[in-house]
Amino acid sequence: MQQKTLIAIVIGALIVIAGAYYYFTKDTAPSEEINADTSSVVARVNGVEITQNELDAYELKMVTDQQIDKSSLDEEALGQLKTQALDGLVVQSLLEQAVKKDGTKVSKSDVDKQIETIKGNFENEEAYQSALSTQGTTEDILRTEIERDLVIQKYLEKVLDLESITVSEEEIQALYDQESAVNENLAELSEVSEQIKAFIIQQKQQELFAAYVQELKADAEIEILNQE
Repeated sequence: MQQKTLIAIVIGALIVIAGAYYYFTKDTAPSEEINADTSSVVARVNGVEITQNELDAYELKMVTDQQIDKSSLDEEALGQLKTQALDGLVVQSLLEQAVKKDGTKVSKSDVDKQIETIKGNFENEEAYQSALSTQGTTEDILRTEIERDLVIQKYLEKVLDLESITVSEEEIQALYDQESAVNENLAELSEVSEQIKAFIIQQKQQELFAAYVQELKADAEIEILNQE
């Protein structure tokens, strides 16, 4: 159970880092001054187009999630932000195409469970709906994004065989020795062994995911177009 939870956390984190998802759909991002031609195509992934509107929306989501003051960024940092956002959308497209080809599905009840978990973080239905409204989205859109999340998670668990990852006692000891060398207040190994194991599993999952993304990119036809 612990490893499956880790899988969900790691996949979710990696997809955010890689930019593979954003939880509020492409056409409903918060308003911000953007390029005049928001429908212009900025990239194609195996013929599937990514538009300026999608790039602007994803970039804004990154800025919001990471609490970045965009006005404080210099030209180089702004360029890096845009590059990261575009790469994220490319990865998202590659994953969506792979999932579609594989035919992976999740049930409505799986999505319902996630919705109920999210609702549980709010005092009542009114607070939940208010939060959706603040984010410029609806429950239907949220359901679509959750379904995408769950489908990709299920697909990656299968193709990467993440649950088969193991950690040896030697690996745990080696990492403990490494950390204890720089932290004299580190607890006894018996107290932190499970935490170290979880950390190593997470690292291995990240490595598998990163390698798989590179494989997808290598096999894909990716066209990055000129941007303003």
